[in-house]
Amino acid sequence: MLIVGSFLTRCAMFEMTVYYKLQVFIPNQKNIQTSTFQKKMQNGGFIYIITNKNKTTIYIGVTSNLINRLEQHKTKYYSDSFSAKYNLTQLIYYEKFNSITDAIIREKEIKHWSRKKKELLIATTNPNWLDLYETEVKNWLYPRHPEHHAASERPHEVQTNDPLKAF
Repeated sequence: MLIVGSFLTRCAMFEMTVYYKLQVFIPNQKNIQTSTFQKKMQNGGFIYIITNKNKTTIYIGVTSNLINRLEQHKTKYYSDSFSAKYNLTQLIYYEKFNSITDAIIREKEIKHWSRKKKELLIATTNPNWLDLYETEVKNWLYPRHPEHHAASERPHEVQTNDPLKAF
């Protein structure tokens, strides 16, 4: 049994407060379909940093589908967004997480860093600030060679010995 939430109500007739627990029973049956939300939570997530061609502005985001999200940035799907306004289309850093929740936590952590610390993070895996969409991520969809695809299929792993912890 999984307790999804609880709520509080006041019974006016008896002048008392009653707690109700909302319970959801999840049977162990293989034929039950998983919701889209649950699938996204299971698939994990990415944090990413994009910039413009002059490398003057950066944006940090989180997504469960990196390829689709980058296509949205490149095509300015959300025309009034920050990334569209500043022409942020080049992927310069990303990390993959097993949980979208972990990705959100990491995104919030990095967003509070100074520009200098963010630049040092980017330099750990991409010192020349190349567009990783063109050199790596796009190959996840369109591999050129099986050997090349296997190498590019592994996104940057989150390091436990973070060299930037000193900042």
